[in-house]
Amino acid sequence: MGSLETWSAVAASFLLLQCIVGMLILAALGFGLWKGMAWVVAHADLAFQKAHTYLQEGRRHLRRIEQRVSAPFVRANALLAGAEEALRVLRQREGGDHQ
Repeated sequence: MGSLETWSAVAASFLLLQCIVGMLILAALGFGLWKGMAWVVAHADLAFQKAHTYLQEGRRHLRRIEQRVSAPFVRANALLAGAEEALRVLRQREGGDHQ
């Protein structure tokens, strides 16, 4: 077979190859993070504008639903208040200030 120096050179070259591959992986991860953050920064304003649009649309739907749900109660409360006021006026007219 070969001498000890040959095998040590082969082992050293394999270790060097592993180190190079590891450094390439780390460099690729760093480059990907750098480009990804640049993309996020470039598109953040557009994303916030879209989110604001969807938030406003959701608020409109919520207001519409709240109005639809609360409208019968508001009408009933107004009818009750009107009836109470009419009774109060009738009692005042009929003879005295009864409350």
